[in-house]
Amino acid sequence: MRKRVLLISFLFLFSGLSYAQNFDNLYTEANFRFGKMIANTSEQTFVPMALGLEAKIGIQTKGEKAWECFHKLPRYGLGLRYLSFDTEVLNSKYALFGFMEA
Repeated sequence: MRKRVLLISFLFLFSGLSYAQNFDNLYTEANFRFGKMIANTSEQTFVPMALGLEAKIGIQTKGEKAWECFHKLPRYGLGLRYLSFDTEVLNSKYALFGFMEA
């Protein structure tokens, strides 16, 4: 429980700091994720809940190069995701990923 409170606090701190940027094409983004897993067998009686946080840092292109205009000014960068399930079988998951959004 304490870990979740610290992560949610980090989310609010990170999203508040994202407005104090000096770089015009650099951005940060923080998201809160939640949901339920879908039961895939009739024997599955417990459907776990999932809670998670996601933080991204990226660059918004401005169309200075031909490929940027061709791909409609994409954003690209790195992200970090934490996902916690309320069952000990699945436990907590971490992911570091690259992204490109058009």
